[in-house]
Amino acid sequence: DEHGHQVGDEVLQHVSSLMQKMSRKSDIVARWGGEEFVVVSKERSPEAAQRFAERIRKEIEQNPFKDADRDLELPLTVSVGGFVHDFRGEIVPDFEEALKGADMAMYEAKHRKRNAVGWSKYIDGEQQTWLLGDDKEPRSEPVPEPRGGGYVSGRRHMINRAAHKL
Repeated sequence: DEHGHQVGDEVLQHVSSLMQKMSRKSDIVARWGGEEFVVVSKERSPEAAQRFAERIRKEIEQNPFKDADRDLELPLTVSVGGFVHDFRGEIVPDFEEALKGADMAMYEAKHRKRNAVGWSKYIDGEQQTWLLGDDKEPRSEPVPEPRGGGYVSGRRHMINRAAHKL
């Protein structure tokens, strides 16, 4: 906002480019509204998914947006939220629940630390969140509700399209 919509759009393109560069061909990288992105990745172990999310966070942090024409360099940080599921007898959520878990984890990262990676997972039938590298146990107490109360129903179409590609 401070630098105008044009610069904001260029920053989003820069972040998108970094994420595309780090993703596999089988990953789906999409803008998820506003300044949020979603990466749908299958066939990664939970540990590999967490390493991937941390690499994205570091890559964005280490590559500020630069515009020589405007003599502008903007440092960037990102809060990442992920949902892991290893299918070992746990509750298998639907795709929308997985995205909601990732969203909750992102808000956990923003709320507690910023420039961090948060995770969500079903543990003993309850969705719990934690920060990557946090020495605390996953927690199930509520974090601030994303987007003032939940999901925008118009996202269902995008969720269904992404799920169909899997």
